[in-house]
Amino acid sequence: MRSLDTAGRAAKPCDAADLPNPIAPASRRCKCCGGEARLYGVVDFHNNRANAERFKEPSGIAIYYHRRRACGFLFTVAFGSFFFDDFSKWVYNAEYGLVDPEYAQTRPRHMAAMVGRMSSPSKQIRAQDYGGGRRRNFIAASGPLS
Repeated sequence: MRSLDTAGRAAKPCDAADLPNPIAPASRRCKCCGGEARLYGVVDFHNNRANAERFKEPSGIAIYYHRRRACGFLFTVAFGSFFFDDFSKWVYNAEYGLVDPEYAQTRPRHMAAMVGRMSSPSKQIRAQDYGGGRRRNFIAASGPLS
């Protein structure tokens, strides 16, 4: 089946170079190593592959990812201008537990235990929950959590 343009003529294949203002650049600098990271893929903002059964309706907001092959780092710049209040509104809001039920208790307990295992039994580690959506500091000590 041939594609037709609006005048009924056979449409020519589209070349990405013909498109005005690409939404995401084909490459950008890697946030970890500084090398070239190529465009890897795009997902809808509401996409959550880990819990597909809890998938919300598509938002229409495209989140583009780039990947640096040499170091393997996969990242997006979509949230680079977000402040704490933006994350609270758009990501870590009242509905977040529906798509990530381990967020509130299970994952923090596992992460604290892992950090505790990296320390010697006689030391405590002071750390900050960076990027976890809660702006919290914690102290982890090795040993079991109660």
